[in-house]
Order: sequence, then C-alpha cells, then structure tokens
Amino acid sequence: VLDIYTGMHDRKLAQALGKKRRELMIESPIYREILEEGLSKGRAEGEAEGLRKGQVEGARKAKLETAKAMLAEGIAIETVLRVTGLDRESLEGSAPEE
Repeated sequence: VLDIYTGMHDRKLAQALGKKRRELMIESPIYREILEEGLSKGRAEGEAEGLRKGQVEGARKAKLETAKAMLAEGIAIETVLRVTGLDRESLEGSAPEE
C-alpha cells in the first residue's frame, strides 16, 4: 500500500514540478527571445518559399499566355512548344473549357 501511495505521490510531484518548470520557462526573457527568433525565422522562410512559388507560377502563366497568343496568330503548335518550352499537356490543359 505504501508503494502505491509513494508512486502516486511521486507522479503528482513530477507533474507539479513539470508544470511549474514550464511556467517559469515561458516567463523567461531568454525563452521569449528564442521563441520570437524562431517565429521570425519561420515567417521569413515561409515568405521566401511563397515568393519563389509565386515567381514559378507567374512564369508558367506568362509562358501559357505567350503560347496562346502565338497559336492565335496561326503559329504551328510545334513551334510554340519549342519556343515557350512548354509541353503539349500543359498547353492543352490550360485551354478554356467551352
């Protein structure tokens, strides 16, 4: 019986100490500084990745618009594909549905 009580007491004590430790850590200026630094770095990396993806998507859209204009002028599709670097599936997949 004493072992069970001691085990429960130890577990509760460990939980209480863990909670207090977390509270003290969160209140620490160093912890806050590290947290802010991590958040700032994460935001910067996210913005950079978003910008990169936006540039890639923008370049793809520009190629598609150029290809559509070339096709509208009667330029052969093989020439359009060669000049724009697009593949046939990309070009055909971008055609507006009628």
